[in-house]
Amino acid sequence: MSAILEAPICGGQILAVPLHFAGRRARMAVQVGEVVAANAVLAFSESGDGADVCAPVCGTILGLETRPLAAPVAAECECILLRASGKTDCAAPLNIADSRQLLKAAGIAGLGGAAFPSWRKWRRGAKFFIVNAAESDAAISCDAALRAELGADFAKAAARVGKKLGAENIVIAVSDSVSDLDSEHGVKFFSVPSGDLAAGSERLLIRAIAGMDIVPPQIPADFGVICFNAATVAAMDDALTRRIPLTRRIVTIRSGEKIHNIRAPFGMAISKLAEFAGMRAESSIKTGGRRARDLCHPDSIVNPSTNAVDFSAFAESASPPIPCVRCGACIPACPVNLNPMRLHFLGLDSRGEDLRAENILHCLECGRCDDACPSGIPLARELGAARERILAEDKTRFRAEELRVRHARHQRAMQKKTAPRPADESAKSAA
Repeated sequence: MSAILEAPICGGQILAVPLHFAGRRARMAVQVGEVVAANAVLAFSESGDGADVCAPVCGTILGLETRPLAAPVAAECECILLRASGKTDCAAPLNIADSRQLLKAAGIAGLGGAAFPSWRKWRRGAKFFIVNAAESDAAISCDAALRAELGADFAKAAARVGKKLGAENIVIAVSDSVSDLDSEHGVKFFSVPSGDLAAGSERLLIRAIAGMDIVPPQIPADFGVICFNAATVAAMDDALTRRIPLTRRIVTIRSGEKIHNIRAPFGMAISKLAEFAGMRAESSIKTGGRRARDLCHPDSIVNPSTNAVDFSAFAESASPPIPCVRCGACIPACPVNLNPMRLHFLGLDSRGEDLRAENILHCLECGRCDDACPSGIPLARELGAARERILAEDKTRFRAEELRVRHARHQRAMQKKTAPRPADESAKSAA
């Protein structure tokens, strides 16, 4: 495993620090023209689903601008433009006592690809604290590079975080090629055969370690289980012990046979990573390993969900996929017991309710059905897109119902305000 490279930040370089992990509502904590220190809070989350955003470097605030994100699914986000000053001795530590609030203020988001705010998972007294360090995607090696860099300190970091959680059992899931299966810090190691856990699935890992089947809308915390990926745990340890917020992450970048792991600040364009590593940033770039569904622009910015970037020219297969032959080879390949063949045909007919009934929301987009399909149909990409459509419809329906209830409440209040009062009340008012 090659050493982790540090992406250089030059004075005058502009970073576009994303607000997407600040939740649906964020309040700027800085003003245009203000000079901020590294680690200073740039934006506060004002919703229950986000985390605060901190400055990766010292610099000057230039304003807000919408930029594309380097993520498995194409998206755009408002970003704070920060011009780096080049200074390295102006860091500001966080001073918050409560662990949960500290994780929120430190902007700790899941670094496994989902960027889920970690403070929302935090529960004291967990039965199992599971660290997922078993990367199952051959295109991603950032967590392996981190563990190689930290060595035995990684188990110590997991032990410290587990102790803060008050966890009864601390388990680190690792690939079967590692040798550090013993620890002196109260940490147990669980060996996962290479590629055995599809896409690093949290649910499959919990089933293998704790023997629990967790089906949405249930969450692991309901069963006393907390699961984080390896890089997230290292960031949590930095926040809890050293009061350092999350402002950068390790990104696996590749172009053909060239592979590097680079620690990059949030807000850096991936074209800058390509330039630093001596690669060409083509117009067809994939991010997110096998779970990538969309191409991204060279100006897309690094954020917590940017775990891998492939700068190789993306060429579709010369021979297009042939129609499904209904062989059923994809069915036993699915690790969560779905029927990808049936979901494929339901998706072609846009039958959303039937897709929901067939549990498409449980799909991991792991790509095992793609490997098994003799017709070369990109099933994982199709099912992932259908899953996103259903989730978007649910969000729209929830919002519409929320507005309907609010309107009905307003109508009742207005009717009560304008309704004629009884005669006895009118007489009392006149008196």
